[in-house]
Amino acid sequence: RRTGAGKAMVAVTPTAAANALLRPAIHEFELAMDPLVKAWAKTKWGEVQEVGCKRPKWAHICYNCVGKDMRPFFDHEKLFDAFTLGEVVQKHIVEFVQASLPTLSDAERERYRNDVHHVGFIRNALAHPPEPNAAMCVMGVDAVLGVLRAHGAIDEAGVQALERLQARLQ
Repeated sequence: RRTGAGKAMVAVTPTAAANALLRPAIHEFELAMDPLVKAWAKTKWGEVQEVGCKRPKWAHICYNCVGKDMRPFFDHEKLFDAFTLGEVVQKHIVEFVQASLPTLSDAERERYRNDVHHVGFIRNALAHPPEPNAAMCVMGVDAVLGVLRAHGAIDEAGVQALERLQARLQ
């Protein structure tokens, strides 16, 4: 379509709008969870680097949490992506939740586990075609918010982002 002054206007699909909001939510997840997961791992497994090993013990255990296809991209000195964070937490969910969120009820722990799994899943879906559909994006943003709320790392802006996403899709 054309608007005034000869400029073309492009219609944005619900899926494109949802993906545009999901990506920053995933990034916020990474920024919030990276220091939490790394601090927990360092405390649990230690920072000693064994002879012949390329990384400290905590990082080596985290490295072993990701699949062989992802290992060439693993760098413990950089921000862990949502997939890596999800893999580490899921592989050690009981210990991580006990240390990080000891007051969660059984139902809240189950919701947390599901949310962490879904964030890793949706990040993987973003990285590999086809892009996730609008409903998957809404569920992904909701999962990000669930994890961040559990850690007290969410503010009103995050809640508003989910509400904007949901409103655009209706």
